[in-house]
Amino acid sequence: MFYGYLRLYKDKNELIKQKNAINKYAETLDVSVDGFIEVETYSKKMAHEKRIDFLLSKVQKGDSLIVAELSRMGRNILEVLNLLEALKKAGVSILFAHQNEINMSEENPLLETIEKVFGYFAETERTFISVRTKQGLAAVKAKGIKLGRPKGHKNKERALDGYREEIMELLNLGVNLTAIRKIVNEKMDKSLSYSSYKYFIEHDEALLHARHNYDKNSLFH
Repeated sequence: MFYGYLRLYKDKNELIKQKNAINKYAETLDVSVDGFIEVETYSKKMAHEKRIDFLLSKVQKGDSLIVAELSRMGRNILEVLNLLEALKKAGVSILFAHQNEINMSEENPLLETIEKVFGYFAETERTFISVRTKQGLAAVKAKGIKLGRPKGHKNKERALDGYREEIMELLNLGVNLTAIRKIVNEKMDKSLSYSSYKYFIEHDEALLHARHNYDKNSLFH
C-alpha cells in the first residue's frame, strides 16, 4: 500500500502543494496513492511520541509512505530522524517526492550511505543539544535561580504537576512557552499566568533541559 503523508498547516495552499507533489511522484512510479495520512504536528493531543504511534497505527510492514519533502516531517533534525527510524524499524519505506535520491527504501542503492549520514547528523545534533543545555543551565544559575522545588514545596502538589509530562513533550518539540500555556490552560479549571509556567519550568532541572534542547535556528521549522 502507498500512503501520502500530509503535514497540516493553517495555509490550505500548503496542503494542496503537498498533495500535488505526492500524486505527481506516485505517477512517476506508476502507482496510485491508497490514502492520505494527515498529521497535525503540534496538536495538543499529539506530541511527537503520540504522532509516531499514530503513524504506525495507519501503516504496516511493506507499506510505503510518500512525503513531499524531508522538512515536512518535523520541525528539527532529531524529530525527523526519530520518525524515520521508527518507520524503518516497522518495515515501512519512506519516499520523498522532491528528494527521491534520499528515499529510505530497499530499492535505493544508496540506502546504507544515507542511513550513516542521517546517523551522523543525529549524533551531531545531540552533541549540540548537550552544549546548549549546559550553557542554558549555567545562565540560569548565574542569575541566582536555584533548580529544584523551593523549600516548603517538597510534599505539596502544585497546579502544574499533573501536566508535567505533557509540558515536557511540548518543550522537547520546541513549542514556545506562550503556546504551552495556552494548550495547558484550556485543560485547567483556573488559568495560570505566563510567569507561573516560567517559574515551574525554571525550578525543574529536567524541564529546563528540555527547554534548551532546540534553538530558534533549527534546520527544520
